[in-house]
Amino acid sequence: MAGTDLFLDVGAGEGFFSGCHLRRTDGRVVAFESDASRVAVLKDNVDRNSAPRGERWTFAGDHRRGDHAIVSLDAIATRREDSVLLKIDAPGDEVGLLTGAAKILDDEETRVLIRLYGREHQAACMSLLDEHGFSVELVGPAWWRPFVPDLSHQESACWLVAEKRPFEMRLS
Repeated sequence: MAGTDLFLDVGAGEGFFSGCHLRRTDGRVVAFESDASRVAVLKDNVDRNSAPRGERWTFAGDHRRGDHAIVSLDAIATRREDSVLLKIDAPGDEVGLLTGAAKILDDEETRVLIRLYGREHQAACMSLLDEHGFSVELVGPAWWRPFVPDLSHQESACWLVAEKRPFEMRLS
């Protein structure tokens, strides 16, 4: 999150990532949450856990528009930012959201974090990100889960992490 000028938090839930970004950076946050029962908690948590935010935080509503059409993230992020972190936690909508973020994904300073629920959309997400020049890595369940319960944990879920620079690996 460090050094990110714009954080697009799609599927913001209770606001953990949004509040953390506001507290640790000077960047802007645009949050989306489709579950109406979570919106009040999201707003309250961001207010409680972030430094004075002024105009840096926007709740953009539901990432779905109209009859289940998905919002174009390119239309939301119209102001030129130096670096963007796009987080998607929207089961079933990952591919549509990435498709509507083509300009954002073309930027060299964009990083992407997607929570995938099963393998249904994994190949399509990876292919779209590859077309935009990203290196992609899948991150499995965290080692600490047996010791620190995670209420949002699902065995079938994993995170997809993507950035323009190749991942550095040491093979031996």
